[in-house]
Amino acid sequence: MKTIAFIVICAALAGSALAGSASYSKNPALPQTETRCFGPGFDFGLFGGGFLPRHKTDGYDNALGGGALAEYFFNENFGIQISYGAYATRSAQHLFNADLILRAPIHSVCIAPYVMMGGGYQVDGENRGEYHAGVGVEYKIKSMQNLGMFLDGAFYWHSSSKRDLDITLVRLGVKFRL
Repeated sequence: MKTIAFIVICAALAGSALAGSASYSKNPALPQTETRCFGPGFDFGLFGGGFLPRHKTDGYDNALGGGALAEYFFNENFGIQISYGAYATRSAQHLFNADLILRAPIHSVCIAPYVMMGGGYQVDGENRGEYHAGVGVEYKIKSMQNLGMFLDGAFYWHSSSKRDLDITLVRLGVKFRL
């Protein structure tokens, strides 16, 4: 957990260092147009993640992995996301997910906390359906054409009656506006 906190702090400091300088118009007759950090549109992202099972069993252990996501926001608050992740447990875990996302942007600092919920499929030699819910935060760097950095975590419940297959998934990644 200390490692994740350290990575988030470093990313925030690096983002603020790249933010650039402010410029102000001295002509009050020119309208000041505010560009929004978060708006409707399509994003593509890459992430690294931690796969943390509720109970460690043979072949089902903590693991690292990564994946890709695509999302579309209909307005600045509501969007959908699909993602794929692969995690290196003894038998590789492949997760395919679809999420509804509700975010609350704070435009003055280009940060948006969000909640997500959805479902998907997990494949590891055995196929299982799952549903999940989680929270996260995204930071956009305006000077880099709204490049986004995000950190989120979600708890996954499997559709089977075996509760020792439930997991927590933590992701850290970047998003690019297309």
